[in-house]
This record gives sequence, structure tokens and C-alpha cells, in this order.
Amino acid sequence: MNKLNIPKNILKTEYINNKNSTCKIANKLGYSISAIYSYLKKYNIKIRSMSEATKGISRNRNNKNHFYKDGRTLRKYYCKCSKKIKRNTALYGQGMCNSCAVRRQHIKGLFNYNRKPNKKELFLNSLLQRILFKKYKYIGDGKVLIEGLNPDFINCNGQKKIIELYGDYWHNLPRYKELDTRRIRTYAKYGYKTLIIWERELKDINKLIFKIKEFDRIC
Repeated sequence: MNKLNIPKNILKTEYINNKNSTCKIANKLGYSISAIYSYLKKYNIKIRSMSEATKGISRNRNNKNHFYKDGRTLRKYYCKCSKKIKRNTALYGQGMCNSCAVRRQHIKGLFNYNRKPNKKELFLNSLLQRILFKKYKYIGDGKVLIEGLNPDFINCNGQKKIIELYGDYWHNLPRYKELDTRRIRTYAKYGYKTLIIWERELKDINKLIFKIKEFDRIC
């Protein structure tokens, strides 16, 4: 076929009758996508809108393979856990949501072990050392993992106790609430008791000290 000209009848058959995408037509005929668009305009063939072009998308999230009618994959838009991956995120196009990516990092040992505690974690650590000297240790740098989950503080005296420090903003988001519920359930499966300390609780030191001592007193 002469690449300088695309016959109207062939283009019309492929685009309108067969309902192929411009990408598939370009690959089939050996043209660029922009060339296909220019010939569609030249022959006054109505170009499909985005909603019309994506009308044949499979929306079954229980199936990890999502396809357009022309065979192009939608896998990059959905994670294997069936969560939709939002646009304009670092993981968009990689076929993995944020929760699964973090868990994969933990499992494969890709966690950053050099991560230093933030100001709130340093403050809580100093408080723990003041009221319960050497009973709890900061492990938020990834040195201890429980099914890929990394606690903030753990008991050093043989008691299965964990202390988690939650930020007021991030841990109130729906996706973090779901992860936190799974986190507590996973720790309990291995016999750990977990104390949750919220960022706002650091402002009332006396009340926080009482809460920590009561948790430590419980066998």
C-alpha cells in the first residue's frame, strides 16, 4: 500500500465498521496515529468522543485483566486487589495501588532502613524512656516487620506489646483507616496488644503518661 495515501474505503471500514481504534489502525496500516487523525478529518469521518471510544471497557473489577474491545489492556488502571489507581500519582501505570506497593516493599526488603524518626516520634520516644526506661524501643525504621507491617515502638522485656503513633490527618483518611484496621488485626493474630496514640494526645502530657502506664500495667 502507498504510504502517501490511505484509501477512504479502507479507513472507513476499519474505523466505522470494525470500530478499531486509531492506535490499532496505525499499527495495522503502518502509519502514525497523527496521520490517521489527519486522514479522518480529510475524509470528513466523524471522530469518536472519549466516552464513545471507551464504551467497550470491561468494568469487572474481580477480574485482574481489564481490556478494551480492541485488546488494549486496562490493567494499569486497577490494582490486583481491585482498587482503582488514581491518575497523577507516582504508581499510576504500574498496576499497583499505594497500599500494595508499600506491602511489596516490606516483603521484598526494599524498605528504607535508614529512615529517621520524625519530631513527634522523637518526642514520644523520649517520653517512653523517661517513664518506662528501656522498656520500649523505636523500630519504625523497618527493622521489625510483621507480615510486611512495620510498628513504631515495641516492648523489649519479652511482653508482646506494640505502640503506634498515628498522625491526625493521614490516619483519618479512608484508605489509612482500612490499613490500620488490618494492621491491628495482624498484630493480634501474633499475640501482640497494641496501644494507639494520636498526635493530638501529645499535647496533654499528664493524660498521655497515665494512658501509657495503664497499657504497660496490663499483662
